[in-house]
Amino acid sequence: MLTVKDILVKYLASLYSISFILLYTLFQLEGKLHQVYVYVLRATSFLFLGYTFLKNFKLVRMLRKLENKAYKDPLTGVYNRKFLEEVFRLEVEKYKRSTILMDMQKVISCFKRSRRLLDQT
Repeated sequence: MLTVKDILVKYLASLYSISFILLYTLFQLEGKLHQVYVYVLRATSFLFLGYTFLKNFKLVRMLRKLENKAYKDPLTGVYNRKFLEEVFRLEVEKYKRSTILMDMQKVISCFKRSRRLLDQT
């Protein structure tokens, strides 16, 4: 099932790809077209890219508002279960990353100790 976020991401990806395709084709056609046309098309593609960035900013802001509405009860303003599940998932991922880093640090320190011992003998 597609969510609103997926649809917006696909929309933005299509806008970015169109603007970058315009820029790429302009660089390929630079010597073949009249210079005025190249400048006009380049300005158009940069304006399109700027429009895409502006749309991206507005859509991200709108998604944040929607997430805030989905995570809080409208009557009481208290965070609901969906918010707690999301925070719990993020904290579990952070814990897993930190334990992996701690394990790597332990392995590196063991290698250092064994290297020092081997250097002394």
